[in-house]
Amino acid sequence: MSRYIIKPFKSKSLYLLLFSLLLIGYLFQSIQPSFSNLLLTTPSGKSQTLESLGFMESTESGVYRLTGTLTATKQSSAILRIIPDDEVYALNINEQSIDLSTIPPEQRKDYSKGFIYDLSDHIKEGENKLEILYYDRGGLMGIVISAEPGNRTV
Repeated sequence: MSRYIIKPFKSKSLYLLLFSLLLIGYLFQSIQPSFSNLLLTTPSGKSQTLESLGFMESTESGVYRLTGTLTATKQSSAILRIIPDDEVYALNINEQSIDLSTIPPEQRKDYSKGFIYDLSDHIKEGENKLEILYYDRGGLMGIVISAEPGNRTV
């Protein structure tokens, strides 16, 4: 019985596979920007600080405003996936309006896949001012942003 347990751990292929998986995980994590100073303003004007981006229970329906800081390193990917619940109306980075007209309306509302946008012309290394306006109809609401692998870094 013990030879079946010990034998796989002597395999060089297994160690190479484990090392490769750890390296892929590290590289994927290193391309992610970080978010801080997140402030969410509700349609009625109430504000609350957020620890992180994500989905939460909605307190009211209407247009929400999310502001904060996106910090990018040299390794950060500038290709971002933005997943809204319910719909992204506007995106501003460093007080510059991002043209969302190239994103089909159904993708700006897609709460499972969202949309991918190359922001390499807008994100700089270091701190970037972020503002997102999005509509919520009730239930869960929020925004998730993650970097996508690609050769467009900050």
